[in-house]
Amino acid sequence: MQNGGDCTKTGKRLTALILSVMLLASCGGNTAETTAAETTWTITETSPPASSETAADTTTEKTTAETASSLSETTATSALSETEATSETTVTTTVTTTVTTTLSTTAATSEATTAPPPETTVTTTEKPPAQPSEPYIITPVASGKKTEETDLGVIDFSNCADGYVMCSYKGKKKKVKVQITAPNGVTYSYNLDSGGKYEVFPLSEGSGKYRIGIYENVSDNSYAKAADTEIDYEPENSLLPFLTPNQYVNYNKDSKAVELGSKLCAGTETDTEKIDAVYSWIVDNVTYDKALAKDAQSSYLPNIDGTVTKKTGICLDYAGTACAMLRSQKIPTKLVVGYAGTIYHAWLSVYTKEQGWIYGIIYFDGKSWHRMDPTFAAGNKSSEKIMSFIGDDENYTAKFIY
Repeated sequence: MQNGGDCTKTGKRLTALILSVMLLASCGGNTAETTAAETTWTITETSPPASSETAADTTTEKTTAETASSLSETTATSALSETEATSETTVTTTVTTTVTTTLSTTAATSEATTAPPPETTVTTTEKPPAQPSEPYIITPVASGKKTEETDLGVIDFSNCADGYVMCSYKGKKKKVKVQITAPNGVTYSYNLDSGGKYEVFPLSEGSGKYRIGIYENVSDNSYAKAADTEIDYEPENSLLPFLTPNQYVNYNKDSKAVELGSKLCAGTETDTEKIDAVYSWIVDNVTYDKALAKDAQSSYLPNIDGTVTKKTGICLDYAGTACAMLRSQKIPTKLVVGYAGTIYHAWLSVYTKEQGWIYGIIYFDGKSWHRMDPTFAAGNKSSEKIMSFIGDDENYTAKFIY
């Protein structure tokens, strides 16, 4: 009975020991997992996962050795049978396998968790250059719906509501003229192409009755009527005459001036910025042609694309070129011919949505608008004296508006 009791006690001790070993192994696994988790959030540079496994295996071996030692002492004291010894070995093997598996899984998790994030490549791109400003082109048309026609000439006023008429000569004379008398009594005289081509003439003096005639030269300075008519002009939009090409401001969608105006106005947001861009280019790039000015006749017409290419011209070239660029950017612009002091001259007036008509001036410097006279400003490099002169309205007398 005594031996039986001892065996019972030994069995209980063995059972308790086995539970203690299993509990110890379980706590060891949780400790390893906690350490691995903490490492992920607090350590920037971690040791390779293999080192973690080595540390875990060392802990496992130490725990197993201690367990084996305890079991050996129990066996010596209680004289366990070979079967009990076998059970001891089985328990030890089971504990070792369980703990090793847990720690290996933890180490793998730690490796995956602490893997460095992928590198981020930051790419910077330069802002693309501003695109050319879209041109605004009105193309006059002689539609033939409303005309005054003779054997010698045609006056087409089909689109007079848009601020222009078109004339064509059908005779054989070399010298031909067009005269337009405005409602205010001012008479405009133009040379007309004698080869039968239509040319465009503005109705620039506002609403009312206009008298239009075609005249052919018969001898010396004498001219005979080839065709004439009277029209009543009521504009649909009073700005249209100053947005439309005509004989003095002659351009189309393929003109070099239109192309240049689009480039100069790239990236601009306001009418004032466009005006300043065009004005500045004229002032900085075009030089006055004194030889041409000496020989120019009263019938001289602006050579707009020639001015863009050669960067030289006389007052009508300066004003006509700037006017074409601005009109093609949808800025109503008047080409004005008259007197600057005692000099026969040409300058510009512009219209902006913010200010309305700005007569004879171009840009605002924060205090006042400055006259848009590109010829004087360019020739004198915007000196204080010349800017004072062109800024005074009393120095200018307008005669004709195109």
